[in-house]
Amino acid sequence: MLSPDECYRAIQELKTLELRWKRTSESAQAIAEHLNIHDQIQAVYYPGLPGHTGHDVVKKQMKNGFGSVLAFDLMSVDTSLMAKFVSSLQESQLVVFGESLGSPETILAHPVTMGHRSLTQAHLDELKIGNNLFRLSVGFEEPADIIRVLDQALDIF
Repeated sequence: MLSPDECYRAIQELKTLELRWKRTSESAQAIAEHLNIHDQIQAVYYPGLPGHTGHDVVKKQMKNGFGSVLAFDLMSVDTSLMAKFVSSLQESQLVVFGESLGSPETILAHPVTMGHRSLTQAHLDELKIGNNLFRLSVGFEEPADIIRVLDQALDIF
């Protein structure tokens, strides 16, 4: 049961939901398209990409964009390089490293060491969640700035 204050906040947030959805969807689309052609990225998972499984269905069901969350597999599985990748993004102060979604800030998550760390290796393999998988929840920053810091971080590979 929500408190009156929580209900008020939810109602207030609904007033700007369409604007926030459109802005973050457009940004995520631009970032996904950029990462999709990057030579250090093995795969990008974003329903706005034509090659994404279920893209045609999602295109019919969703309005004003495909959301703010995308995931990608790095080509490298070298954990020391992945740590440098994360550090570089954190140092940019444009990308936060954490588990949360739906924040106004862009947040990078590493599912294997965060939300999925309790799963067995067999279960991770079954779900196709590798150590090189990262999830990006895109915030309100300029997509060109996020792309720039991602490219800088990917230069370490």
